[in-house]
Amino acid sequence: MKTILLILSIFILGGCELEYGSENNTLANPIPEWEPREFIRDGDYGMVDFALVKDNSNLYHIIGIDASVGHPWNPENYNNPYGFVHAISTDLVNWTEVDSIIEPLRNNFNYIWAPDIMEIDGVYHMWYTGVQVQNDPAQHREFVVHSTSTDLYEWSEPEIVMDGFDDPKDLIKWGDGSPWANDLRDPHVFTYMTTELGNPIYGMTISVRTNSGDMGIGLAICGSDQGVPDNNWQLLQILNETIGTGVGVESSTTFKYDNKDYLFWTTWGWAEPEKICISVDGELKYEIPKKACEILKDDGEYIFAWLRVNDNYIGGFDIKIETMFFEEEFPYFQE
Repeated sequence: MKTILLILSIFILGGCELEYGSENNTLANPIPEWEPREFIRDGDYGMVDFALVKDNSNLYHIIGIDASVGHPWNPENYNNPYGFVHAISTDLVNWTEVDSIIEPLRNNFNYIWAPDIMEIDGVYHMWYTGVQVQNDPAQHREFVVHSTSTDLYEWSEPEIVMDGFDDPKDLIKWGDGSPWANDLRDPHVFTYMTTELGNPIYGMTISVRTNSGDMGIGLAICGSDQGVPDNNWQLLQILNETIGTGVGVESSTTFKYDNKDYLFWTTWGWAEPEKICISVDGELKYEIPKKACEILKDDGEYIFAWLRVNDNYIGGFDIKIETMFFEEEFPYFQE
């Protein structure tokens, strides 16, 4: 195992419960207390899209794409052992890298990307992207895959739970043969609503290629069986009216604060750096020069974590994680 250092930028959001149905309050812009910290893997490589989880023994886990095996769009790397980096910490500062998670999650996929993890009744559910590469990268086939674990180390055999044919409203181009039509990646699962009988309906935001040819974020929903997602996902709508369009629209996540819906996503253009955009009730409010936000509720406080990308992201994967906590009131996301 490698011991690695995580240096984070931290705020704490405490003293309030952020959940659906709370009363509206006015946004405030508190003065933050910064503690710069970074998570840097040994060597000239890092990690990409990730999940941040706290287990029942109060141990933090980071699980994310291993960027040490080369750029995934380079055909020379198609047979490299793409898996997930796994690091653990008791304090969000000092991290130890444990065995990478490759099997059985890779199964018949060339790549696995962008894990999203939710704990339900002591079982960890991971949704992630499985990629079957083609000779032409623009024809790679992407799927949403599901696996479970009781300890975050050993995972069940994966099951494909969504492909582009789970699209009864014909919202996306998946499978039509056009370039990049098979985009279906970076799932994020959350509780969408609860029925009158108390049964949860789950939502998923996911990056898709819309019928207009633009990338966008799709919203899919599924029901539940004894509180657990039944994984019968179907696309419900495209959120482009919320997020606009761009060359890349990826790594979405959702957040509810004072009855306002926050949508986070990463956008990029061929000549533009990546940035996280944040909309509030459908209106773009903030942009910050980071990538792939994750939000973790931790004993009534909320951790915001994202990748900070340097100038040679494509060449060197020199990617770092910063984590921010916010105190008292929801902040404006500024440097």
